[in-house]
Amino acid sequence: MRRPAIPLPRAVGTNPVTLIVGPEGDFSDTEFETAINHGAHCISLGNTTFRAEVAATHALTLIQYHLGV
Repeated sequence: MRRPAIPLPRAVGTNPVTLIVGPEGDFSDTEFETAINHGAHCISLGNTTFRAEVAATHALTLIQYHLGV
């Protein structure tokens, strides 16, 4: 079961971050379930669809901004 995305600041907090960017076709339900069961939080980069490498760069930039690094 997929959970709704949460705001980036809530997902990141001050903990170490591991970023997993899905393939352009999205994660399978099993992959989502496995990630959630291991403590992952789903975030969204909005309604825009990015190529995987652009999504990774964009998300990392936002995480670094939020953490002040």
